[in-house]
Amino acid sequence: MLLGTVMLIGVFALIGCASPHSVTTLNTVSPEPAVSIQKEIVKGSLKVYTATGEYTDGDYIYHPHSGYTIYHNDGTVCKRVLNHAGMDDNNAEVIGLPPGRYIVSADSEMNGLVKVPVVIMGGKLTVVNLERRPVTELDKPGVELAYPES
Repeated sequence: MLLGTVMLIGVFALIGCASPHSVTTLNTVSPEPAVSIQKEIVKGSLKVYTATGEYTDGDYIYHPHSGYTIYHNDGTVCKRVLNHAGMDDNNAEVIGLPPGRYIVSADSEMNGLVKVPVVIMGGKLTVVNLERRPVTELDKPGVELAYPES
């Protein structure tokens, strides 16, 4: 009986050590520093261009973005984001967050599952681009774009 118990504990120990997926951690992403100090806390915004899938509806082809998870720095889940309104939605979702540091776990088109540290500042938009194509319409002052390293 003791030998069976030891073998069972050994099997659980091996299962607990298995790591089926590797995760790439990218550089921190943040908007430009705020110009003035704000007296009240204003939420910032986050938009993550994750890997897309393909959905066909008759003659139309859509590429909805995959969902992602936002974690607090202590590793607890802050929010899970669907990242599209429906299967026919090609837009990444913009969400509001209190200012602070977070970690985004999302699917990248080049690197698979990645973790991206992000900084959210009040009144600013932080953009993370995990697609293969540049997101040029957002490439303007005050918006920080993150491109996965090759």
